Amino acid sequence: MNKVIKEINEHLGDDISKKIFSQRLLYSLTKDSSYVRQMVLGITEGQTFYSLLDRARKTSDIVIFGAGIWGKDLYKVTKDYHWKCFVDSDPKVDAIEGVPVISFFDFIKAYRGETIVISSRLHYKNMYEQLVLNGIKTEKIIDAGHLLDELSRKQYFDLEDLQPAKEEIFVDAGCFDGMTSVYFNNWCMKGEDTKSFVYAFEPDLHNVEKCHNNLLKCGIEHEIIEKGCWNEETTLHFQAIANGASSITSEGETDIEVTTLDKALKGKRVTFIKMDIEGAEIKALEGAKDTIIKSKPKLAISIYHDFVDIWQIPQKILEYCSDYTFYLRHYSLTDYETVLYALP
Repeated sequence: MNKVIKEINEHLGDDISKKIFSQRLLYSLTKDSSYVRQMVLGITEGQTFYSLLDRARKTSDIVIFGAGIWGKDLYKVTKDYHWKCFVDSDPKVDAIEGVPVISFFDFIKAYRGETIVISSRLHYKNMYEQLVLNGIKTEKIIDAGHLLDELSRKQYFDLEDLQPAKEEIFVDAGCFDGMTSVYFNNWCMKGEDTKSFVYAFEPDLHNVEKCHNNLLKCGIEHEIIEKGCWNEETTLHFQAIANGASSITSEGETDIEVTTLDKALKGKRVTFIKMDIEGAEIKALEGAKDTIIKSKPKLAISIYHDFVDIWQIPQKILEYCSDYTFYLRHYSLTDYETVLYALP
């Protein structure tokens, strides 16, 4: 493995990438969340969050609003902050890792000046309004959801070395609601008269209509492939959650069709591939081998779903094309959303 790590290091394009690679690698090897905090403190939004959190806990108890995926992830990397409780509008459990989960109604009824951290990236606006309408002062609210949303808007396209060409053909593997393709289109507008087209892969039928409507509304030329990306054509079990975290899993209650990117595109040229497919990135890259070798597209690949991703994904890319330069950037307050950019 030392040889692989050395090879990847030699392809890293700047000091920021080298630092994130080291932090992410150490986190994978040790499971020590202090390395995640180092990554988060390396971004402006992370510095803002921890500054607000440190200030709040000096004067009050702190609670997490939202006991779902986002709340649990936020708690996972801030356990040492001794959270008083989770608050949720519809609690599904009584406690998470020993921390009580309290209904919103019961919390408001017994409110004693706690500082409330909104955890959801998708519902933070409604949650903020809900708190204010129930008499919570704005200075007692830390809107982590808003910070997460700001980061998501920059994700995949903020790298300075990433510049649009005259014609951009984008593969959005795991397009969810299509907003990443909308941000791609906005990024294309940086170029002079750049033409763009989107191939959007999305196996979760809950999301396909949302994706189509969002792309249509923005006038983006596109084709939606209602399949997952994999290394062969087959049918797999799928856990459909409809919030961006749907994934291929043996416990999934739904069957979906998957295909390879090579077969779906039938040799067509692409200039940019983005993959965020909840742990299926390695399989999808194997299914995109010919496209990567032939077109040498820009790549933006999520590299956080599995602890081995930090070395296995860049290693796989270098197998297909040794000319890529790698950049790493982090876009979350948790251990999610680390992106590997590969530029030919």
